[in-house]
Amino acid sequence: KAMDVHMQEAEPIPEASEKAAEKAARMLTDDSRGTFVLEEDAARRGSELVKRYFLQLTKGCGRKRCPNVNCLSCIDGRGLLEPTEAALLSLELAKSDNGDVGLCDELPPFLHLELIQGYEQQARSSGDVKPLTREVAAVFSSSDALNRSFLSTKAQLQEAKHKHVPEVELIGLDTYAIIESYQSLLRLQSAELILALMNATESLLVKLQVYRLNATLRLL
Repeated sequence: KAMDVHMQEAEPIPEASEKAAEKAARMLTDDSRGTFVLEEDAARRGSELVKRYFLQLTKGCGRKRCPNVNCLSCIDGRGLLEPTEAALLSLELAKSDNGDVGLCDELPPFLHLELIQGYEQQARSSGDVKPLTREVAAVFSSSDALNRSFLSTKAQLQEAKHKHVPEVELIGLDTYAIIESYQSLLRLQSAELILALMNATESLLVKLQVYRLNATLRLL
């Protein structure tokens, strides 16, 4: 059976945790508390938003090395929260001005060594490189996605500081992961995959050049 490296099936939410999430959702729509006054449609969306945040905080998105600190799958995140604490934080995140910014499925994609190695294993067992090709094309064609990819963990940065690595070299990127990821891609010897990587990189360079040109024109 092909390994699913993208998402892991979420376990059912325990009854106590589900009640905590529902309580937080009700708080979001209860105008008697003076928090938020929402119309019926907006109230329903707000309630769903709280539950989505709660699930993300207590179960995670299932994607390894997720860079979103408001996700249990994030190594540098908040860790496992108590149901009540997670419910209150879900409410706070849902009430923020940019309520959907912290939801993993609303953020740009990302890649890391563990993900790429998982896709490599899947491609070898199934003979299908398309899932990996799609991921590579999506990430390497977007500056926002690349900025979320191949990031060092706090532990890695702390270790580098202990080894007296110069501050200028602590750029937050896991260079070892980047090198190993490229080697993993090359090991598959897929012309389709390499072409997707080249096209995505070229597309991103064009976008950056256009952005730079427009910025220069605005200054004239």
